[in-house]
Amino acid sequence: MLSNINKLLDLYSSYLSVLNIQSQTQIETGLFCTVQLIEFYLEMGQNSLYLIYLYKLYDLNISAGNWVEAAITLQRHSSFLNWTNERPSKYLYGARKQNLIFTTQMALKEYICVEMAKLFEKGQHWELAIETNRELINVYETIFFDYSKLSELLKKNASLYEKIIKELRLECNYFLIAFYGKKCPSYLANKKFIFRGQPLESWATFKQRFLASFSDFKFIESMEITSEELQKSEDKLVQIITVTPIPSPFYSELLLSPSRLTSWYYKHHKIQRFQLIRREFKTNTKWTDLEDNETMRLWLHKKIFTTQRPLPNLLNFAQIINEQELLPSHPVEVAIERVKEANDKLADLSSRVAEGFVSEFHMNLGGMIRGIVQADVGGGIKNYQPFFTAQCRINCSEEENRCIENLISLIFEQITLLEYSLFIHSNNTPTPTTTTTTNSSSSNAASFHNSLVASFNSYKCQIETQFGKTSKSLLPEGASIYSKFDQNEMIGKLPTNVVVNNNASNSSFLSPPSTINNSPTATRAFRSHSVSEFQNSQNEGNLSTRNSQISSSSSTNSGSGSSNFFKNSPLGTAGNLIKSLQAKSKQKQQKNLVAINKRRNTSTTFSTKLDQTQTTSKSPQFLRLFSQKQNQKQQISSTTFNLNTRISDCSLENFCFPMDTNAPPLPPRQSSFHSDVLICTKMKGGNI
Repeated sequence: MLSNINKLLDLYSSYLSVLNIQSQTQIETGLFCTVQLIEFYLEMGQNSLYLIYLYKLYDLNISAGNWVEAAITLQRHSSFLNWTNERPSKYLYGARKQNLIFTTQMALKEYICVEMAKLFEKGQHWELAIETNRELINVYETIFFDYSKLSELLKKNASLYEKIIKELRLECNYFLIAFYGKKCPSYLANKKFIFRGQPLESWATFKQRFLASFSDFKFIESMEITSEELQKSEDKLVQIITVTPIPSPFYSELLLSPSRLTSWYYKHHKIQRFQLIRREFKTNTKWTDLEDNETMRLWLHKKIFTTQRPLPNLLNFAQIINEQELLPSHPVEVAIERVKEANDKLADLSSRVAEGFVSEFHMNLGGMIRGIVQADVGGGIKNYQPFFTAQCRINCSEEENRCIENLISLIFEQITLLEYSLFIHSNNTPTPTTTTTTNSSSSNAASFHNSLVASFNSYKCQIETQFGKTSKSLLPEGASIYSKFDQNEMIGKLPTNVVVNNNASNSSFLSPPSTINNSPTATRAFRSHSVSEFQNSQNEGNLSTRNSQISSSSSTNSGSGSSNFFKNSPLGTAGNLIKSLQAKSKQKQQKNLVAINKRRNTSTTFSTKLDQTQTTSKSPQFLRLFSQKQNQKQQISSTTFNLNTRISDCSLENFCFPMDTNAPPLPPRQSSFHSDVLICTKMKGGNI
């Protein structure tokens, strides 16, 4: 009993010391002392005093603009009331005159709940407003039978749900505040708190605002000083450090919501655990023996803080009641965290652009993709190459090897996310139009997207060459990572043996012919060849004809698209069009083969006459070389063509020669008619 009296005197004296503070900048001190007094009265069972000071806290929160905290304060009062027609006791009215007009607990509780919902909505905590309205909905439906209010409240909740999925909200940063020194007030001395800053408030801005309230405190910049040394100081010291919120596992299902705006709230609110990360560079470790760079030297030290209550609550800050120091994270674990953080940010940006926030996040998404696939400054994935060496696998423990495998899986996941992000980026990249004023910016945007696609293809090929082919894809059926403008241009000039990929399991817009093997090297060669052909064929005269064919084909096949929203895109009927083009091209090739066979017979007769007349000394060098080659040539089947043969479209297109396997590959050919079956042919005295 005596200890409780002493505690009450201390708390009340602290409350009186800040009661007369009129400055808006020092209102946090009054809030904290008021809450301490409230919690003591609640613990002692003094409900009347508890409700009186609860409304004092409510007034302080309203004056500070803490709408959510004020609503939670009213929620405490609402918990003392029931949905009955009984007259409330005198203490249940609290210290507010407006409550005296209600004669039943039901009416008083309804009034408080309506006010709570308004404050939650004003503070943009729509999830809490919906929870409050649900309680009223149940009452209107089962107790009051007031369907008029019920319908209005249901419409209100519908509008709040729409706000959650359509409107952006600004997140708040969290800061650790620690008070040290023998001259500190008793209610602050050697205590640590987690503060919730204002929306998008940086550490520097928060520090300036906080030190304005506690101008007599000395700010500690170093984090290396131990708490024991600071507690012995004769000064009044304060330390401000940024911490990262750890989402509660209670909302794990909501965090997996496909809508990033739905899960956003629970990533930044109702948080009770926070982590502080400190970097350390170590040398002379087994990691630096692999390669001595920043990635191999970087270790992370983490400390977990648990607060007395989740934020937000009665206050916009909470006292820390537990600290836990974790084991240092070695370089592989650091790499895992960095890749995971990049994946989360990439998924978040692409999701927001896909949900319609193009002007806000489209440029950020392009910059994020570029930072990964064109990591010229930071190094990107190249920094992690030492982890994948045989020497590293030998030196690592079993757990560390599992971490390396986890890192590889995250890299594969990043490939999938990059592909999906490029698809989202392409759908929202403006296409060039006939308008002169907008054509320049649209062309620049399309060119920038094309550079991202080219870098991604190179990046993906590098990963697949080292770790194997990726098969997972998030793209809808028939979707493409190329810009819409490039898709329309490319479909009009597709080679006859290139097909549009309608299989969502493959990530590339174009697929190589079945006659080419699926090794990474062959795939890379095909992609490079195809892109080069598309770029070189943009100036050909048959562009308008083929584009008209596409338009007519799209109009006839528009009713047979897929059921998703991509069926009306320019690629919706490309598969059927390409198949028809392939069939026509196959017929044309068969006619060409017949003509080539006739030309072979003619060339063979001509070669025999040259041998008989012995005119090699007088004939041109080309004919002498041709005659020698014809004598060595083996009989080639007139109906079979594979990788060992080629129909040339240069000056020797009438002839076919055996392939020399030691010859270098041919560069892409600049012509309107070509086959993607690559053939290398070499003659003595020159290459074809």
